[in-house]
Amino acid sequence: MELNRLKLTIILLLCIYFGKSQLNQWTWMKGANTTNQANSYGTVGISAATNVPGARFGSNTWADNTGSLWLFGGNVFPFTLYSDLWRYDIPTNNWTWVKGPNTFNQGGTYGTQGVSSSANVPGGRYYSSSWIDNSGNFWLFGGMGYSGSSILDDLNDLWKYNPLTNEWTWMKGSTSVNQQGNYGTQGVPAAANVPGARHHGVTWTDNSGNLWLFGGYGYSTSATIGNLNDLWKYDIVSNQWTWVSGSNALNQNGTYGAQGVGGGGNVPGGRYGTKGITDNFGNLWLFGGRGFPATGGTMGPLNDLWRYNIASNQWTWMKGGNAINQNGTFGGLGTFAPTNTPGSKEGHVMWKDITGNIMLFGGFGNSATGTAQYYINDVWVYDISTNQWMWAKGSNTLNQVSSYGTILVASGTNRPGARWLSSNWTDPVGNIWLFGGYGYASATSDSWLNDLWKLTLTNLVLPIEIKNFGYDKKKNSEVNLLWETAVGTNIKNFQVERSEDAVHFLSIGIVEAKENAGDKKYTFNDLQSPSCETYYRLKINEAEDKCIYSKVLAVKADNSNYAANIFMDENQSISIRESQTDLVEQVLVLTCDGKQLMRYSKNDVVLKPGKIILPSTDLIKGIYFVKIETPTSSKTFKLLVNK
Repeated sequence: MELNRLKLTIILLLCIYFGKSQLNQWTWMKGANTTNQANSYGTVGISAATNVPGARFGSNTWADNTGSLWLFGGNVFPFTLYSDLWRYDIPTNNWTWVKGPNTFNQGGTYGTQGVSSSANVPGGRYYSSSWIDNSGNFWLFGGMGYSGSSILDDLNDLWKYNPLTNEWTWMKGSTSVNQQGNYGTQGVPAAANVPGARHHGVTWTDNSGNLWLFGGYGYSTSATIGNLNDLWKYDIVSNQWTWVSGSNALNQNGTYGAQGVGGGGNVPGGRYGTKGITDNFGNLWLFGGRGFPATGGTMGPLNDLWRYNIASNQWTWMKGGNAINQNGTFGGLGTFAPTNTPGSKEGHVMWKDITGNIMLFGGFGNSATGTAQYYINDVWVYDISTNQWMWAKGSNTLNQVSSYGTILVASGTNRPGARWLSSNWTDPVGNIWLFGGYGYASATSDSWLNDLWKLTLTNLVLPIEIKNFGYDKKKNSEVNLLWETAVGTNIKNFQVERSEDAVHFLSIGIVEAKENAGDKKYTFNDLQSPSCETYYRLKINEAEDKCIYSKVLAVKADNSNYAANIFMDENQSISIRESQTDLVEQVLVLTCDGKQLMRYSKNDVVLKPGKIILPSTDLIKGIYFVKIETPTSSKTFKLLVNK
């Protein structure tokens, strides 16, 4: 029995959904407190304190399964477009230039569609769309930039990046610019379907791992360019796009319907410069952007909040106005209210905090009063359960400068300046991160930025207590999860979720809540034997459409030997302690899910008494397996790479 006897109270780490997030302090983490800073690349693949991406805006971001933050591309006017890939490691506070050129305005190297290669790289671009899938791969679509022929314009190429192999794969779309869309039949996937070239669309990943794309500025079915409101789904397994909703024409007005009421005819108007999140129930949300309102042919910044329900294929207008140029109603700082709403804005950033709520920062648009539009640094929190906004931080006036304080020191007076087109992440423990953009540093002139900020969150403890969340590993390697609730009134069910990286979870079953009073004991049997360390959590669904998450539980695999027998030196050469080195035929390096990365014959490795030494590798941070094969047996070692 490996039952964890520690009493667990569900806290913010993985998270409450009640929406009472308390914002803590901003910390200036990295980069300059002045504008227009150059890139400091260092050596590719080598982390260093002096490395830092230069000032830029319109970059793409991902947060990987180790908690590292990734940044690709971006722009500095007039059209200095990057295709460099960076990784920021939170524990060391260091940037690493991982891939791509350290020069700008480079065309892409596409290779063969569907085939990864170390030579492949997307061309320089900005305003692209990006996702991360359930396997931890990064995806990139379109944007404004350079194709294989180095022509600056709109793109519709789809790329996948595997952080374990450090390779890009061109998956779909064209190597040429300004391509029209091929919509096919709405609701029907097809190999020939593809969205038209565009920039500044909004993206989501759903709970099944599908990639979603809405709108942007680009091409539909003609050679004319304009605002789009088409909704697309990309199925990773079939490698096919589906046109799901919206129009295949340009510059469409929104069909709002009644606020808070879904309808088959509802759809946001054509727009670009918006952002989106996927909530804990799998719904897709977007806010604002620059586009077309309910009526009229004039586009402008919007402050409408929309929810799309995948199951019903319906949009719902949830909050905000149905016209352009709306001023914000800020209310009292730190207070939720039905009348509160952010002003119209575009180029803002949007997060889902780990309580499941929506957060907004900055952008270009309207503040509390007046008709002027410019850069903003307000922070907002939207409580999904109550349909209310809270002005949480920052100013309700325009063009505020940054207050940096001391680097790496949090303070209540610290704040990023007003800006738009910044890059953003949420790390695994719920901190909010912000990088660069165009706006104000500590001086009153606006320009390009490369400062990195962190905003921490402090939340209330849940009044629901989970005790003894653990597991009993059976003889056949099945995992029997066990837990108890001391207080569980109003609980509908427990959704059991599994992950191989502790970040991207998939549902594997439902356990209904018990009705009897007092302590309640639950069990769930996972029949799948883990191939590597596996992670579990419980999503506790309440009867009132609220949910909470348990602490994550790690279950070790049976077939792994651990760090005492394997290690990597400073040159990334792997050494394995093994007594019978004379019998070794080959050594394989595998990903956590069993994919082969490297194969070495006995002539490729160094065999010493009691030790096998592999050549230097370029493995990035993550979990791997090293398998030693002899004529009659094999042995597998688990390798954790921290660099």
